[in-house]
Amino acid sequence: MGSLTLDTAYIISFAILTISTIVSRLELVIISSLYVDSNTSKRELNQNVLKWKVFNYVILICSFFSGLLFFCNEHILFKFFFYLTAIGLIYSYSVKKTSKDGSDQIRVLAYFSFILCLLLDNEIGKVITIGSLGVQGLIAYTTSGLTKVFSKHWKKEDILIGSLGTYSYGTPNTLSFLKKSPLLEKLLSHLTTAAMLAIPICFFIPYQYPLLVALGCILVFHFSTAVLVGLNDFLFTFPLTYPGILILHSLIFSF
Repeated sequence: MGSLTLDTAYIISFAILTISTIVSRLELVIISSLYVDSNTSKRELNQNVLKWKVFNYVILICSFFSGLLFFCNEHILFKFFFYLTAIGLIYSYSVKKTSKDGSDQIRVLAYFSFILCLLLDNEIGKVITIGSLGVQGLIAYTTSGLTKVFSKHWKKEDILIGSLGTYSYGTPNTLSFLKKSPLLEKLLSHLTTAAMLAIPICFFIPYQYPLLVALGCILVFHFSTAVLVGLNDFLFTFPLTYPGILILHSLIFSF
């Protein structure tokens, strides 16, 4: 499997999943009013926000301890806190009314994958878990890239300007700069599509170096969206699929 072993891939993916969970819970706590039903009285809204904050703090704490116990090899306590985290996060996703995105879906699917691994508790479980994470990553980037290729809106020259001009994703300085550089804006939109489609394309090249470069490029993209647009969740969630993508690539071309 090349230089990346199954055990190392498992550890890396779990570590990123833990970080992703903690970061996402912090976001929900900080801007919790965006994720509860606002069609209520002010008193009820405040009560709901408080409950939502407490609930996500509990998930955050459970996630922290599950990660700590995982690396301390305390298997029984680790499983206890991990299952609590998984149940809480899945429930949180089911009741979350707005702003569900690809990172939420990847995170939930990752928890299901790791639950399966813990239930099987053997090497096959790890292979299934890491393999399924890799497949999720490949599907996510492929569908997102193809959607952009065939999207009439994404082909417009002002798609990034339109996104950066919104209240949720607005970045005034970047918006002003891109308005003055339409060619750069168009180039960046095409590079975004190319970076996503490069993952599945490079996956079928028998050498792993192009795939590593493609994953590095898309990671830079996620970093830029976190800085410019505030999509922090993607930066701390999608990389948990990268070890699985590399393991799958090694498995396919090792025969």
